[in-house]
Amino acid sequence: MDFNDRELIDLFEDSSDDEFEGFENGDIGRERQNAARVSLLDFAPEHDADHPDDLENGWVRPTVNNRPPLPDFEGQSQLNSGVNVEMKPIDFFQIFIDDNFLNTCVEQTNSYACFKQQASDVGENVYLASWKDVDLDEMKVFIAVVLNMGLVPKQNLKDFWTNSGPTRTPWFSRTMSRDRFFHILWNFHISDVEEELDQDQDNRDRLFKVRPLIKRCLDSFSSAYSPQRDLAVDEATCPFKGRLRFKVYNPAKPNRFGIKLYTLCESSSGYCLYFDVYCAQLSPLDEAAVSTGLPATAGSTEKIVCGLMEKAGCLHKGHHLYMDNYYSSPALFQHLAALNTYACGTVRPNRRGLPSVFRLPVNANMSEFQTVARVNDRLTAIKYQHKRSVHVLSSIHDPTGQVVYKPRRKTAMKPSCILDYCSKMGGVDLMDQVTSYYEISRRSLKWWRKLAFYLMDLCLVNAFQLYLKFSPAQKKLTHAEFRKSIVETLVSEAPSARRPTTQGGKRRATTDVPALPRLTERHFSRFIPAAEGSKRSHGARDCVVCNLPAASRKGCKRQQTSHWCQDCNAPLCYPECFILFHTKMDYQQEARRQELGGYKRQKLQ
Repeated sequence: MDFNDRELIDLFEDSSDDEFEGFENGDIGRERQNAARVSLLDFAPEHDADHPDDLENGWVRPTVNNRPPLPDFEGQSQLNSGVNVEMKPIDFFQIFIDDNFLNTCVEQTNSYACFKQQASDVGENVYLASWKDVDLDEMKVFIAVVLNMGLVPKQNLKDFWTNSGPTRTPWFSRTMSRDRFFHILWNFHISDVEEELDQDQDNRDRLFKVRPLIKRCLDSFSSAYSPQRDLAVDEATCPFKGRLRFKVYNPAKPNRFGIKLYTLCESSSGYCLYFDVYCAQLSPLDEAAVSTGLPATAGSTEKIVCGLMEKAGCLHKGHHLYMDNYYSSPALFQHLAALNTYACGTVRPNRRGLPSVFRLPVNANMSEFQTVARVNDRLTAIKYQHKRSVHVLSSIHDPTGQVVYKPRRKTAMKPSCILDYCSKMGGVDLMDQVTSYYEISRRSLKWWRKLAFYLMDLCLVNAFQLYLKFSPAQKKLTHAEFRKSIVETLVSEAPSARRPTTQGGKRRATTDVPALPRLTERHFSRFIPAAEGSKRSHGARDCVVCNLPAASRKGCKRQQTSHWCQDCNAPLCYPECFILFHTKMDYQQEARRQELGGYKRQKLQ
């Protein structure tokens, strides 16, 4: 349904309401779904009057044109790292995760593995005894495998290397062996373990294990990109349910349990400009906030907002900042306005400095669309009644409302500040939403590993947003295609990385190739040649099909055979095992079903 100007005037010119005088032609200005702009005084309750305490504190009823105009935005949205016509997705990713950082991971991972070997009995730990140092190329492949796990989600890490037909993914087995991946994952480290041991346990940095990655992210996020005018402050959550001293519970978030991050994002794209990880210690944001002129006795939420803006370099440029009632207060908004930064957000009605008229019993049950508004120098405070009471504080908006209409819905009046708040507050939520699509973090008992992978996901999301904004490509990739491109490039840039090798009767990488030679080519059974100097005419080896693994024999003798397939280098009992090996994808499962060899004796026991 659409309206013309005459219909809008007739709609609101109601002679039954003497307080409302209707609209003139000049009052109507269309903005998308917004039909008209009106003064909030036209929707004020009949009993709305100035309160003596409010007049003493400078809060008065709004009048026409009683607000000074806002200064122009002095910033410029641009990519500071430089763009050229050949920039690809990997170039945007390397703005945040480059070879220098990966070299740090290589060095600390090898150092941590060496530390574990020295601190434990290597002979009792097979994985430590077989550890080989990782290099830059292999670290790139490891990161590529981790990123690809977000594109191919599975219940268990080992499922990525499974041979089962319905869920098999050959790419992982061809790229990195399962054992090697787990070796690197268990020893993956970012910080220096020796420096961590030297720290004072009482005053140690609780984020030391991820501090290098945090520093890398904070330095690159704000320096790589200059944001648009509208910004948003909110909390993000890295999900974690394990034991952790600074784990928080927030029922309003999709991930209720986790590590809280105070985050500053661009409203339109969700690009993360700066964040601070809450760890129940003195925050570096406090010192940054005090450097802006904020009193040292100010509240913690005021220091968080001012510290984030100062660290991100977004003060004194005319930015518009949106926040929820956890942060909003008149003292904070006035301080930001003095720094040429203007704010808007919902506010708790009991905040110090808000108009007393909001808390009067007579205003407890207002009618729908009724509004109580007060102005004080630069600030505008509003109490708006819709389905419930909403309190808003703004240093950006005039005390005006907009009549909005939607097809097949009831026409409503909403203050302009609420409309802008709803459309521009979701920057952090947008960042969380895009991050959750292909998140790479896995279940882990180590909180720092969970946080490290969360931050890598954050780097990917930021790189994707910069790609959408500044890539010279005519046809932009989707989010999934962008991640696939980075995975493929990381693997192709690592030619010297270890690849899975064929090892006799053990699990071979060739079994993960879609067209398996053992299933498609012609094979013949032959006798195993006898060893030189042996009295036997034929050799004997363990059958790869019906022979039980050493850990499952439980006293049973191993099942040996004198026949083998020379092309596959696989000893096989003839004819049952030979046929199964060359006709079945999961031949051992079929051997269990048919109770061949050792599997039959195992069942009898």
